[in-house]
Amino acid sequence: DRVLELYPARDDEEMLASSKDLLGDSLFGAQAHYVAKHLALAGRAPYLYFFSRKPAGKAGEILGAFHASEISYVFGISMLGTMTEDDFRMSETIMDYWVQFAHTGDPNGPGRPQWTPFDVEKNQYMEFGTGATMADVSRMEKYALLEAFFDRLPSD
Repeated sequence: DRVLELYPARDDEEMLASSKDLLGDSLFGAQAHYVAKHLALAGRAPYLYFFSRKPAGKAGEILGAFHASEISYVFGISMLGTMTEDDFRMSETIMDYWVQFAHTGDPNGPGRPQWTPFDVEKNQYMEFGTGATMADVSRMEKYALLEAFFDRLPSD
């Protein structure tokens, strides 16, 4: 009942949208959050992000922001058509974060918004959308449902 409350399927269109959300949440979002939460609880400093930027043009209209769409920005290339000037600026920001993290273990550097390590109490991630900004984890109700399931899985 709770799954259908959070991922409703009263008609075909709603079922398709909810199926996409459930698939994305269960395979990517909730798992990344779960790992970040447990690393933070173990005294580590994980950096969690959520990529919500849609590719420019028809690809963005059809696909939206999808798993691995940030790869274009990580490498500064377009995999799905044209990148706008804003896309290239976002790409520079993401490349700077990734390189700084690879070099020092901390993505932060001058000239960019501060990316704070994941904190269980604050429950925030860096969101890469129209810009780069720390934001509250927006799907917590859904993630909590899925994470309760993860906790019941065998640990072998």
